[in-house]
Amino acid sequence: MTKNTTKSSDTEIQVLKRGLIDRIAQGDFITLGKIMKIESGTARMRFHRANKEAVTAMNLVIENRENFIKKES
Repeated sequence: MTKNTTKSSDTEIQVLKRGLIDRIAQGDFITLGKIMKIESGTARMRFHRANKEAVTAMNLVIENRENFIKKES
């Protein structure tokens, strides 16, 4: 992997993270922690540090929650 690819990937994660911040609901970091098998506080810090695994998993948590609520409405 070249530096350009890594830098591009890092930028994509930062952009995704910024898009998720306003959509995070109460309990999402608890769910993220359970998915990652770590404490929720650790999951929160990894997300805020733009850890690729944490941001990607949070995206799935939010999308699934929103889809579930949409189906129930």
